Amino acid sequence: MKTAVYTGTRNLYEHMVVAAKSLVANSNVDKIYFLIEDDVFPYEIPDIIETRNVSGQTFYDMRRNPNAKSRFTYMAMIRVAFTKIFPELDKILSLDVDTIAIKDVSAVFDLPVNDFYFAAVEGAERDGWNAGVMLQNLKKLRETHMDDFLINELNTKEYKFLDQRVYNDYCKDAVYNMPPDYNVNEYCLPSDDPKIIHYAGKLSWDEEPDYLKYKALSWDEIFETRKLLIEK
Repeated sequence: MKTAVYTGTRNLYEHMVVAAKSLVANSNVDKIYFLIEDDVFPYEIPDIIETRNVSGQTFYDMRRNPNAKSRFTYMAMIRVAFTKIFPELDKILSLDVDTIAIKDVSAVFDLPVNDFYFAAVEGAERDGWNAGVMLQNLKKLRETHMDDFLINELNTKEYKFLDQRVYNDYCKDAVYNMPPDYNVNEYCLPSDDPKIIHYAGKLSWDEEPDYLKYKALSWDEIFETRKLLIEK
């Protein structure tokens, strides 16, 4: 099963919907999960999307966690715990809510990550990988207990970029270099054929043309676009 996941606090719910619309329209994804803070999601979503309330998470003690006051929310740390949240899955595509798929990205689900912890796009200075789009190998993370180690690191030490930093510090010897087309932003290696635009570093991206395009489309229109893509 080709599975993807977005995480977000309440102020990001609308962005999650738009990002998911773009992914559904431009891929053969089978299932999308929204990890959220509520039992009821306030926006219309189709059956392909399932929400899970993770506000009661027990992976991190936010009263004592040194990262509790980070400018990033605890949802960034939740991504390190996907192995626990999705015990039935061997891999999952994790995307930031400020990403928009603009072309067919179906091939990203088939990247050969069996021997790697994850696939991601390298930074422009080749000083690590960007966590905004990652194909996580949950099976390998579990089998090596790397997931437990990373969760403990985030629980006990302060990290400037949370999940991205611990992934880069401790998984760098087993990372598959994702083609830069799948995470196009100012911080990553350049792409000649952008497939996923990532508005990394922008405080507001909801006026960007690609974002507005998918925001304006109904779910019926999204699935019609998806149908044409899959029938090609």
